[in-house]
Amino acid sequence: MSVTTPCRHTDGAKTVAVVGAGIVGMSIALHLAQRGAHVTVLDQRDSISPCTDGAFAMLIATQPDGPPEFNTLYGHAIDAWHRFDDEFDGALDVRWEGALMWAAGGDAARHLDEQYARLSQWGSAVERIDARNFASYCDGVETGPVAAGYCSTRHGVVDPAHVWKIMRARCIALGVTFVTRTVSEINVRATGSGLPHAYVEGLPVPEVLVLAAGEGTAALAATQGAEVAYTIASGSLAHSKPIPWRALPALVGPGISVKQNADGRIVAGLDYAPNAACDDTSEAYGKALLAEARGLLPGLPELELHRVTHGRVPIPEDTQPITGFLDGIANCYVAVMMSGVTMAPLMGQLIADEIVFGRRHALLVPYAPSRFRSK
Repeated sequence: MSVTTPCRHTDGAKTVAVVGAGIVGMSIALHLAQRGAHVTVLDQRDSISPCTDGAFAMLIATQPDGPPEFNTLYGHAIDAWHRFDDEFDGALDVRWEGALMWAAGGDAARHLDEQYARLSQWGSAVERIDARNFASYCDGVETGPVAAGYCSTRHGVVDPAHVWKIMRARCIALGVTFVTRTVSEINVRATGSGLPHAYVEGLPVPEVLVLAAGEGTAALAATQGAEVAYTIASGSLAHSKPIPWRALPALVGPGISVKQNADGRIVAGLDYAPNAACDDTSEAYGKALLAEARGLLPGLPELELHRVTHGRVPIPEDTQPITGFLDGIANCYVAVMMSGVTMAPLMGQLIADEIVFGRRHALLVPYAPSRFRSK
């Protein structure tokens, strides 16, 4: 193994390579560049990444199925989205109209009741909904029976493809280099002292190599014997052609989730919950999803199918983010999270601060990759 020194530019700025150009990798690259780092982003596609494009992209303000600090993290993520939207002068087209979750009965209703009780106890902005008051939050919805439910008033929705394109343009303006390349492994080199450094074949050894490759992150880490523990959930979404805009919170009902992006397109699909698996991208499936969406909202005009997207989402073993340097490699940083679109602005900021300034924010402390070592 040859001995080398990680590359540093003559201006003294950090050199960072980011593997993965989804919305999380793009946010990390953007925040690094804003802090003066020299950033190279590598991805097998030169357009939007498939996972980002296939995300339902509801901006989630609450996370009741975990410890209180996990729920608090989502609140900070929404705060970061508001700041991020302001930085782009509203060009990201975020819709902040909340979200309605409801169930017809059984275990799903009991689960929502438990979620509402926890969120209320933690001080989250949630309000109980039932069949009597549902219309006051969103009229014209054919809900079916409503045994339990709540409104999360701080939720939002966004078109991830639109956001991604704007972020990429800002990255380019800040000097980020994009390389279209399939990265199937990482390599390490000794540095003369301490732990070895990771790099991608054919490129200089960066001071930090960030693995933000979504479902591909574990395989890359495994090429150096490191474990990043997650499973994959998959799902397909139907996107309509634009229709007139209407006030519409995100609707998360018993059978389907529906939202409307700022450009007027209705997006419909099933939950990307743990163990979810749907790989149907056919026109027939897309039309069926839109028909179900129109059944939920019969007042909508006829919905014409524009396209069907597919996403594969990494679900960490404990559903919580995996962010931090891998043990045994000096410069290899991992960033994997279930709610990537929600977390992107906050995690991009915190991870960039850690890489550039060497300070790990308290919000990140519970989410180091090393937490899985004893399991």
